[in-house]
Amino acid sequence: MNKDAQALAQYFEANWQPMLALMSRARAIEFRIRLAAEVHAQATFSSSRTWEDFQKGQRQVVRRKLEKHVREVFPTTADQMILVRQCADGLAHADYRAARLRIYQYRKQFGLSAPLSENEIGVMLYTNIAHQDGTTGDIGYLLTSSDENLILEEYEVFARQGYTVAVEELMSFAEQQLIEVVPSLNLKYAALVMSRGLKYGKRL
Repeated sequence: MNKDAQALAQYFEANWQPMLALMSRARAIEFRIRLAAEVHAQATFSSSRTWEDFQKGQRQVVRRKLEKHVREVFPTTADQMILVRQCADGLAHADYRAARLRIYQYRKQFGLSAPLSENEIGVMLYTNIAHQDGTTGDIGYLLTSSDENLILEEYEVFARQGYTVAVEELMSFAEQQLIEVVPSLNLKYAALVMSRGLKYGKRL
């Protein structure tokens, strides 16, 4: 691989790996919110005091719009959690324009400590380029957020304008809410699966 090809590969990987990490983090947050909603909708199963009461209870999955579940699970921070979930959904699909919009809305309604920029970002610099008028000079590739950008271009603008720092602030808030409102989510969800097996399982 020559030096130019190596430089291009390094440029791609320098953005690709952080993109994947951000997508994974965002998807995990959204997924945990969905799991918390399912646990909350079936919360009565753990309050049964006798086997008869346990068997009478329903374990059917309640299918409604996620925002309705979020308002029930997080009554005091529902508007924040809905925006975080919508931002996470955009990030999970590499839709950085949608994620940017949710961050705007969150900052306007609830404030953010992360500084955000709208300045153009220098993506590439081409040196010693022969122009059509016979002169030689440099070309700078400058971008800001736009529907015309490639996915990787939009991610680089998103990251370098400070939005990944804002995402971390939103994700950390959501994680703290999940811990406070639905502690031990892993155990509660596993217990819900176990209870469904006891109710709907077949005798062997």
